[in-house]
This record gives sequence, structure tokens and C-alpha cells, in this order.
Amino acid sequence: MIICDIHEPREIGYLIGNLGVKIEIKSLPIGDYLINDRVLVERKTISDLLSSTYNGRIFNQLKNLADLSGKCLLLIEGEITPYKYVRTSKRTIKVDRSAKEIERMRSTIESVVATSYLSYNVPFYFCKNKDQVARFLVSLHKKSSNIGSKLRPIHLRKKHNVEEIKSDMICCIPSFGRKIGDYLAKNYSIRELCDLSDHTSIEGLGKKRLELLHEVLNT
Repeated sequence: MIICDIHEPREIGYLIGNLGVKIEIKSLPIGDYLINDRVLVERKTISDLLSSTYNGRIFNQLKNLADLSGKCLLLIEGEITPYKYVRTSKRTIKVDRSAKEIERMRSTIESVVATSYLSYNVPFYFCKNKDQVARFLVSLHKKSSNIGSKLRPIHLRKKHNVEEIKSDMICCIPSFGRKIGDYLAKNYSIRELCDLSDHTSIEGLGKKRLELLHEVLNT
């Protein structure tokens, strides 16, 4: 069985069901899909991954996954598009992304998935669309059914360490290492980091990195 969180798209649940796997819709405290009580999957679209990186939510979620005894995975759906939709007061318009914006998005995603694996030991997988998401989840279901006795059961619970989450968020910014990430997380709130000015002096943080930090947190 695959348990789908109530906030997940119904389309994915329908696709899983059409592939012959029984599903149940319920609220999951952690993750989006619990497979055979042995594998927990956190699904993120590209836009959600980026927004949750900028506000730090993804690192809280990754830590919760890492604290579990069973197998967990970060599943990323979609691709970076050369355009975006911007909502105005009257309508939604299609706007081309700049090369700089696309590169910043790509760099952020690469940093997040590297952090997911190296800092939290949570592997990742990319799917282009919801159909591929459903097929991959069904593949996990079949494989975990065959080797279920070798996998630890997952007992869902939440844990939080805000300082570590803030540090991991900062470390996803290019050229920001763990030492400066830990220092900033310990001494500044995210709001304070967003409000840093060009005249602020922080030990170990030069003008260029200060400008980059301000750009990432305020874009």
C-alpha cells in the first residue's frame, strides 16, 4: 500500500491506482508518500523546492526525514523553464527568465540536493512530470514489497533544531561554508540577515558574499 498525504495532488493518487497499487489518503506528519511502511518520500516541484529553500522549510523537512530509522527519499518533479508567469492586478502574464536567474535557480537546486545527500543522507531523484512520479512510486512499492523484511519500519515523528536548519539553508548559497553558516545561524535570525546592509561588517564575510546573501534572501 502507498499512503498519500491529503495535500498531494489527486492526479498522482489516481495514476498510482491505475497502475494497480492500493492507495490510502490521510494526513502524514512527515513526508508525502509512505510506501509499505518502509519508505518515505518527500515530493517537491521545482518551484516549491526553490521557495522552501529560500524560507528554510526544506531543511526542517530533510532533518525530519534523516531522524527516521527507515529509508527516505527526496523526489523532485519538473524542470527549470525559460519563462515564468507573473500575476498583475488585472491578469497573469508570461515573462522570459534571464540567463542569470536560470543559473541561480540551477545552482540553488544543485546545492540543495547535494546538502540533502551529504548532510542528511537523504538521496534524491528527478521526475519530469506527475506520470513519472507515479510510476517511480509504484516501482518503489514493488521493490520494497520484495525486500520488505530487510527494511526497517518507519515510525513517524517530528524533531526540530532551528539553528541547524538555518545553517543548512545558508550553506546552500555558493561560497558559503559550514563555518560561516553556523556562525550566522547562531548570531542572526533570517529576518536580520535579510535586512543586512552593504555597510554591515561581519567577520569572515566579505562585501561580495554579503551582497550575494542579500540578493538570495531578498529575491
